[in-house]
Amino acid sequence: MVSTALDRLARVHSLVAPPGIAGSHQERKGEVLEKTYLAGTPTVVIWDRRVAIKSSKKGSDAGEGDDDDVWDNLENVS
Repeated sequence: MVSTALDRLARVHSLVAPPGIAGSHQERKGEVLEKTYLAGTPTVVIWDRRVAIKSSKKGSDAGEGDDDDVWDNLENVS
């Protein structure tokens, strides 16, 4: 799960199953697995189900132009 806030951080959380009895106290909560600072205040998160692999090479042009494919293949949920 991903959450955003006014502090401009996008956080990726782990998920924990709900308690077995409705209305009972949640014993555990998810952990923040990753957080990334964003330039603007986000209002929505879109994920294309791909996991980016960080490269230490500078000037790498691998993956350029892939962003357009994301928008072309989005499902319309209006």
